[in-house]
Amino acid sequence: MTHPSVGLFTLPNFALNQIIEYLERDDQAAFAHASKYCRYLDELASHQLTIEVSDPESLQEDITCLSELSEHERNAIRSITIEGFLELDGTDTESDPDPWVALANFLCLFPALKHLTWDCYPQISKSIFSVMKQSFPRCEICLTDFHLFGNAPEEVF
Repeated sequence: MTHPSVGLFTLPNFALNQIIEYLERDDQAAFAHASKYCRYLDELASHQLTIEVSDPESLQEDITCLSELSEHERNAIRSITIEGFLELDGTDTESDPDPWVALANFLCLFPALKHLTWDCYPQISKSIFSVMKQSFPRCEICLTDFHLFGNAPEEVF
């Protein structure tokens, strides 16, 4: 006979967020360092989310994991930081789709988004900024370590 697996992470995210809110700041920081999932829960409690990008596969895994957040949790997120550098393995950008499109569509799941920090220099995603312009016209966008080479596409800025 197998017994059902019971543990802290079998609780719904909403219950885990309630637990996190009772932790002291030092304990909350230690909890956030325990695993990637714990970090996401800690960020949810503070109404922010950080997405680290390195390659298209891990980006898609993060999007899939975070897409499971409840509507209540998605509505609570006010700030998202996207950081890292997306390794594209020399893909042909003319024939391959923009690897940022899934992330751009994912951002639309957060209707209360007020602040986006883009820390993926030197990569600038037209799809991300187009979605931000259309879906979140009042959202503040912070670009870190930003340089434009050539002309900026008018439809983005």
